[in-house]
Amino acid sequence: DVLGLDDVDRRILLAIIDKFEECIKNAGIEKEIKVVRTGCFGLCENGPICIVYPEGDHAPILNACETILDEGLAHPILLGPEKKIQTMIEEYGLRLKGGVDIIDPRNTERHDHYELELYNLRQREGVTLPLAHELMIMRNYFGAMMVQLGEADGMVSGPTSNYADTIR
Repeated sequence: DVLGLDDVDRRILLAIIDKFEECIKNAGIEKEIKVVRTGCFGLCENGPICIVYPEGDHAPILNACETILDEGLAHPILLGPEKKIQTMIEEYGLRLKGGVDIIDPRNTERHDHYELELYNLRQREGVTLPLAHELMIMRNYFGAMMVQLGEADGMVSGPTSNYADTIR
């Protein structure tokens, strides 16, 4: 097994993905979000998988995260402006407080580290430090770096960006 998952872990992971797809369908956003099963998820050692959501200030994502938390399926990490996300959570009456992490890529201590990591990974492809700085402000790049560095197990993106940009 490439992922090192036993049968129980694999069934749990597939159930989580199935439930997430159901949440997307129930929220009526299946045309906006495409779930791609790549088999690249790892399980958190001490609990549910950690999933980063680059569009953390998108209402359907917040609604889906409430269900995901209620079901104990994953630990959501929302990317975006913290004040805006907190305000949206309060306005929609969602039960997310304390159950999600909110990180603003424009205002986090992780930015410089991620910038350097991206530069080290992509300098041969022409990524300069200034370009790495600009890319790490972009939520999809920031979220992908969280996965690359093992700070999240996966990323769900797409409702506000096109498919090709999300995959890139």
